[in-house]
Amino acid sequence: MRYAINLLWTNYKHIKLLKMKFKLILLSTALLFTAIGCKKETIEKIVYVNNTPVATPAETGTVELIVEPTLDGVPYTMGTEFTTPAGEKLTVTDLRFLLSSIGLAKENSQENKSITYPGDLAQSNVYLVDLKTPNFDNGHGLNSCKIRFKGVVGEYADIRFKMDVPNEYNLADATTNPYPLDAATGMYWSWNSGYKFLVVNGTSASLTGFNGVHLSIGADKSCVFNFRSLILAPSLPKIIVEKDKVTQIRFTYNLMQMLRNTNGTKYSLLPNPDGSSNSQVHGGANANVLRGNIQQALELNKFFNPQ
Repeated sequence: MRYAINLLWTNYKHIKLLKMKFKLILLSTALLFTAIGCKKETIEKIVYVNNTPVATPAETGTVELIVEPTLDGVPYTMGTEFTTPAGEKLTVTDLRFLLSSIGLAKENSQENKSITYPGDLAQSNVYLVDLKTPNFDNGHGLNSCKIRFKGVVGEYADIRFKMDVPNEYNLADATTNPYPLDAATGMYWSWNSGYKFLVVNGTSASLTGFNGVHLSIGADKSCVFNFRSLILAPSLPKIIVEKDKVTQIRFTYNLMQMLRNTNGTKYSLLPNPDGSSNSQVHGGANANVLRGNIQQALELNKFFNPQ
């Protein structure tokens, strides 16, 4: 009898031990799947911005930035002759510039950088604004240019960007840089290191002899300017980015302002008394003058929030 009781007690303890082990196995399995699930979620939220892995914002919307050339508010069509502020004739046939470090900022200056639009060629987060090539399907002026990026959902009081090329690309080999920094876009100095941040080509009937106009600005390190939209006034509406919707921000590039100097004088394309050229600019004093003028030429026109 005592032997039977001992046997039953031993079997009971063994069964109880097996149950405990089974529970531990179930618990360990659950924890393992939870860990795997968390890890998968984290991986799915990683994207690359400027070749650096960052966490994907939980929600994003599309932001379209549209630039249109104008003459003091009047849309300008490339190849059309006009009179400059200095009273000279000018026909612009090519206007291109590079924008980088685009970001949207809140009232407290917290800035969210733009995220490259999926499938776009501009994987370097540098965008080419090409006002030379007509955009028949753009719907915002024959010579307007539209670039797009993903923005973090929220309300913003400011849009920021630079007219430059980040140093890691600016001093790199154009044959290996991604679009739009590849050699094919023509924004690379073929005779010098670095990029042209802005290029204006055309002709002037006011020039005697060679009447070509070429204005280009670039630098090894510094940008042409840091742009802030200055729409911080509380009375003005905010830029709103909504999930899976489109926010449109429109700028104008005023060619007349580009030729009005910040000191109140007017930029002349005619040669100086010493014979030096003002119509062929690759750097130097004239480039510095134009650098200041460009800051007032690119103007925030209006923006349209999602409806």
